[in-house]
Amino acid sequence: MILPIILFYFINLVTSFELHIENPKIAIFNNDKSPFLLNGNHYRESINNKFILSLNAGRYNVSNIDYKLYDGILSYGKPYNKNILLKPNITTEISRVYSYNIENQYIYIFANIARLSKKILKFSIYHNDKIINMFIDNKLDYLKIIKAEPGLNIISIKAISDEYYCICPTLDKGYTHNYQLAIWNKTSINNDISSSVLNNNVIDSIIVSLNNSNYMNYFEGFIK
Repeated sequence: MILPIILFYFINLVTSFELHIENPKIAIFNNDKSPFLLNGNHYRESINNKFILSLNAGRYNVSNIDYKLYDGILSYGKPYNKNILLKPNITTEISRVYSYNIENQYIYIFANIARLSKKILKFSIYHNDKIINMFIDNKLDYLKIIKAEPGLNIISIKAISDEYYCICPTLDKGYTHNYQLAIWNKTSINNDISSSVLNNNVIDSIIVSLNNSNYMNYFEGFIK
């Protein structure tokens, strides 16, 4: 029993990478294997194919170098990792997060729900109680920029099931179900970007294209 444990930590030690953060950052990790280790700690959020963490300045040992870094102050949705019971054909809120803007801002929305075993749900992303995106799947993987006017902005995830179903992060010692909702704000976009890019659909297409390439840092240069 001791030997497998030693081998487990030895393998993860050998495959760890150093991440140097000079200033506080938001990190989105793409994770195709488990467990994900950060300074030797296993984060249960890493059962998601993507997950988000707020990192202070410092040096980190990570077991996966597939990540993107962003500037901003991260706000997590609530509740966080609480069990959510879905009732048949009733829209149920999973998580929500608030942002009060004193000026026009752009809000990054990150939402991810780990793959649900053999269960298809209808997921909806809401902004101030209006649906901005909808998905029918057994998982949720979402990153979007929206333009938000001054005042209170409420972002939420809701879901509908055709039967009783529990999204339960406490199941199986916390490593079976998981969900994350988080946002951060940007106050302006560089004038070098044409007005057509400010259209949400165009922004979506750019994010999707650049996330599949090595040019995400280039796009981040336009975001102040």
